Amino acid sequence: MESILDYISLFGHGLAAALFGALAIWQFQRKVERNDKHIWLIVAIALTSFWALTIAVEGSLSPISRFSETLRNFGWLAFMFILLRAGEGRDEPKTVNVIYAALTFVLVGQTLVDSLLPAFSGSPRLEEVTLYTSLVLRMIFAVGALVLVHNLYSITAPETRWGIRLPMAALAAIWTYDLNLYTITYLTQQIPIELHAMRGPMMAVIAPILVLASIRNTEWTLKLSRSVAFRSLSLVAIGSYLLMMIVIATALQIIGGDYARLAQISFLFGTTIGALLLLPSGRFRAWLKVKVTKNFFQHR
Repeated sequence: MESILDYISLFGHGLAAALFGALAIWQFQRKVERNDKHIWLIVAIALTSFWALTIAVEGSLSPISRFSETLRNFGWLAFMFILLRAGEGRDEPKTVNVIYAALTFVLVGQTLVDSLLPAFSGSPRLEEVTLYTSLVLRMIFAVGALVLVHNLYSITAPETRWGIRLPMAALAAIWTYDLNLYTITYLTQQIPIELHAMRGPMMAVIAPILVLASIRNTEWTLKLSRSVAFRSLSLVAIGSYLLMMIVIATALQIIGGDYARLAQISFLFGTTIGALLLLPSGRFRAWLKVKVTKNFFQHR
């Protein structure tokens, strides 16, 4: 079983590295006006390719793979921030800038904590504490990143949302997968090798989505709505999601065996594919808005 998973991880992450590498080269060679948005998009894509390559070569738990994941997250965080600052129509809420700064500090802390792992390899207790701290920081970043994805999409004027719909769905899928992966690891206190292995194929699927997004919005123009501010609905949704994850993880531990692993993978892929399919769907967003308004804000 492990040998099959090793092959899946190797070829999946290798394919993802090749696709994102080709995407970075294509973006660099495109005849478009160079600005901060394009530069950081290329950087984020290139760092994603480097991350996938390090996992294919060194494995998902190697120090270089952990560090490259931090670089990948920083690249996409910086791209989102530049995209937000370049938006026309209004100034972004100050609360959002605080979250961007906080997540940058989380990434710095994550790097420092990961660098301590080799030093504590001879002390099981210190190594365990460091590993769990690293997991918590990764979960915090995934939650914060998903909040910012929701915020960036929600404050975009309806007439320009089509241009960022696909890239926001892709980023939501990436960080939803990460959140599931690290939450399951934290709650079960085991390394889900199946989920680590399937991370590569999932990223390989996301690369063509970013290609289509680049074709749809060549200039990455963004117009901000004048009537919106930072909303906490995404925090409530993610908090509820984490609570559901705790219940499911506890149930899976009780069940145990191969069925638990199968259920984990099925649930994780279901939520990831759901993020890709539902976020761009205008009909789903309209239906959800009606349901939330009717059931939760009748007395607002």
